[in-house]
Amino acid sequence: MAAAIFAPLLLALIGASTTTQSAQMAVPGWTALPLQAGDYRRYERTNQQGFTSTLAASDQVCTCQPKEFSKELSTALSKVAGSTVKTSPTKICDESGEYLIATGLAGTEGRRNLEVYSFRKRGTFYVLEDTFNSPAPTPAAHELLTSLCP
Repeated sequence: MAAAIFAPLLLALIGASTTTQSAQMAVPGWTALPLQAGDYRRYERTNQQGFTSTLAASDQVCTCQPKEFSKELSTALSKVAGSTVKTSPTKICDESGEYLIATGLAGTEGRRNLEVYSFRKRGTFYVLEDTFNSPAPTPAAHELLTSLCP
């Protein structure tokens, strides 16, 4: 339950999934994890340096807006001592969205750093997240995360 520190906040903001929980596609070098509420994909990988990334992609039919979601998440994470949180508009999955990166969290009280993309597509709100214990997202995690488009 690597993303446990962030799961309650993310689930509270986006709610439950609208997709059925079908079998996940195999991704070489990554372990498919059991799906949690709201997920349509979940993977984990530990690299040679011992850093672990857990990726999750989730969706929700709601009026949720990426900018508001990113702002609320940023506000909550900024309260953690030693954290650095940056947000910016982005293009993800051929849609306009928001990007958030929070570092300085890993290694304290079981917390992990966080990279999140949020966007809307055809009336559905999507969140792609990477929780990681390395100082920054690994290139392999970032590449897979940005490919988890619906």
